[in-house]
Amino acid sequence: MSDPEEVLSDSSADFDSSFAYALHGEMRRLLIVTILGTVLYPFGLGLLFGTDETLGVFFLPQLLGLGVTVLGAAFLFGGIVAVLFKTVVDANTVAGRTTGEQRHEE
Repeated sequence: MSDPEEVLSDSSADFDSSFAYALHGEMRRLLIVTILGTVLYPFGLGLLFGTDETLGVFFLPQLLGLGVTVLGAAFLFGGIVAVLFKTVVDANTVAGRTTGEQRHEE
């Protein structure tokens, strides 16, 4: 098994390529969904639990808050899982190519 230091020194990844990967279209969309979930989730919780009972239509803000909370939670946790999954899959793809190129050289 290779040492991590050897793998990193042989890797073609640098700051520029990592930054470009983070700003790639697919990754950018996933990050936007995650940030949107980060904003919607607490906003929905505020609507859900912060309603005043003196209002004439009590259930309507709570219902809206519940919907925004569920949508925000789905965006937040789905975005986090998708970003991690994409990162791991892409890293394994690059590692497979690198390992395959090293085998052909030998």
